[in-house]
Amino acid sequence: MNDTDTSPDTKLVTIDEAIKELRIGRDLFYRLIRAGDLPSVKIGARRFVTRADLAGYIRRQRQAARHGAHHV
Repeated sequence: MNDTDTSPDTKLVTIDEAIKELRIGRDLFYRLIRAGDLPSVKIGARRFVTRADLAGYIRRQRQAARHGAHHV
């Protein structure tokens, strides 16, 4: 039995990669982590997010935008 999950959803993404993908600044990125909006994992001195968590955050933002659009 292999405990290592190598599916694309569990791939760890660096902070720099995530910031580029989300097109946000480093300060906002860390605020999202502190607020619990974007889960992360710290390994040694480095912090990472999973591809699945990034996708989940983007999906929630899209849903919020659609929901807000209905109230305009």
